This record gives sequence, C-alpha cells and structure tokens, in this order.
Amino acid sequence: MVTLLAPSAAEHAIDIGSGLGGPSRYLAATYGCRVSGVDLTAEFVETATALTSRVGLTDKVDFRVGSALDLPFPDAKFDCARSQNVAMNIADRPRYYAEMHRVLRPDGRLAIQDVAMGNADKLDFPVMWADRPEISFLRTPDDTRAMLEAADFRVIQWIDNTEAALAEAERQRVANVSAGPPILGIHVVVGPSFREKMRNAQKAMIEGRIAVLVRA
Repeated sequence: MVTLLAPSAAEHAIDIGSGLGGPSRYLAATYGCRVSGVDLTAEFVETATALTSRVGLTDKVDFRVGSALDLPFPDAKFDCARSQNVAMNIADRPRYYAEMHRVLRPDGRLAIQDVAMGNADKLDFPVMWADRPEISFLRTPDDTRAMLEAADFRVIQWIDNTEAALAEAERQRVANVSAGPPILGIHVVVGPSFREKMRNAQKAMIEGRIAVLVRA
C-alpha cells in the first residue's frame, strides 16, 4: 500500500481508521510527508499521539477522533489517502468512499486494503474485525469496485492479496510456536480472543469465503 501511494515530502496524507498510528508514522518517517490520522476510538487516538511524541514525529503526524463517514476536514485538503481494514465494519459504504473523495484534491490518490466477501458462504465468528455478524458488512469485490467508481474514483491497480496474507499469518504462527508471541503486537489490542479470531479468518480465506483486496 505504501509503495502504491508513494507520497512526496511536500504532500499531506490522511490515514482513515488510523488505529495506534503505526502506518501514519511509517509514511512520515519513510517519505517525509505530513500525515493526519482519524480514528473513531478516542483511546486509540490518545495512544497514537503519545507514541508519535515518543519517536519525535509530532511535527509531521497528528491524530484526531472522527468518523470515516464524516471526516473532520474541509474539501480537497489532502494529496493522498490510505485506509486499511476499515470498511468491513461500515454499513454505509457509498458514504465512506464519498467522504474519501471529498477530502482529496482533484488529482489525489487513494490506497485501501479491506476484506471482501468471497463465495458467499457464512463466516464463523468471531473474526478479527467483528465479534458477531451484526457488525460485519462485507461486500463482494465487484460491488466494491462499482461503489468506488460511483464515488468518481478511477481504479488503477486491483490486487488480490489473499495468498500473501495467508503466508504472513502462517509465518507469524510458526514464529510464535518457536519463540512465543512478541511482547507487543496486535494480540495485545485484540485481547484473549485473538487466536480464535485469527483461526476463523484464516480458515475463511483458505475456503474462499473471504479475500483480502488492495486497491489504488
């Protein structure tokens, strides 16, 4: 995603659903650009801000609490945008894409990664993005592309990243078996249900019930 976006040092990026801010900090540290992160969870924003201060990037990166459906920024403010693993929890997907388009400049770029519906078989819950089906809103790849284009985005690259995601999950599983889980990682944020959620998501990918898509 970062390679697809490739911001210049003069550009300002928005990270929608920024979580603890790791990707935002990575963008700023790697490319020298400014990054504004938005997340619905106040505790994530507080932690992201503290971590950014710890690594000396407060002059490049800022975070605020806000909804992806009502971004707290004026029109055409950003040169580029990223959003990763956010859409699965959003029912009003057209508005989500419309808000992205609104805050981007006319020649702005967007890179997103999300889980998409595969063969329409039911999922086993919990999964990484939802404990129960009532808060999971997967769409098919075709529906997703149609909604992006309806929001006036032009798709340049469309990548099925499912095999790479499975390979990375297996690599992490093997590493955890041999050395134990790392002190810090997403398991700390997700909590005790992390392993069950990972198993269910991996099984769904293997069986074709979901796919991981990267779009730019």
